[in-house]
Amino acid sequence: MQAASPQACRKMLHRFTAELERDCRKLSGMSCIAVFSHGDFHGGNLVPGRGVSYGLDFTEACTKLAVYDIADFLKMNVFLPAEPSEVGACGIRNHSKEMFFKKYRQKVNSGFLTSALRGRLLIELAKISREAFERSAFMRKKFAFLERRLSIAFAQPLEG
Repeated sequence: MQAASPQACRKMLHRFTAELERDCRKLSGMSCIAVFSHGDFHGGNLVPGRGVSYGLDFTEACTKLAVYDIADFLKMNVFLPAEPSEVGACGIRNHSKEMFFKKYRQKVNSGFLTSALRGRLLIELAKISREAFERSAFMRKKFAFLERRLSIAFAQPLEG
């Protein structure tokens, strides 16, 4: 982050990473299932069909923690408008998370998923450099969405 000169101020990043560290300490020693994972699971690698979706690009597929693909997929939810009351401790709209789990067959530790999503959103925020922020309207919008969702998420206790 130092080399990339992130747009997010040190105070904000420190606050979020300190919360994430506390989350990890709470989850220490708990188990989380590993499953065969896509490894690059996002909307660009999905072809939606009638009642089903087909995955593409399995070059990074292997056994990983179940939360890996879920966090990778649900992180895009950050761009959907939402009132703070609609956003859970993971930073994602509660309704979107509920819809995802209607068809997901594996049992996932809620605390791990919350922490993984918080971490994934924090990585996305920290990757936005000052330079990219200055020259790109998209990056300014992305930064605003991520900052808002992380602020809402970390204001809530860890789920699970």
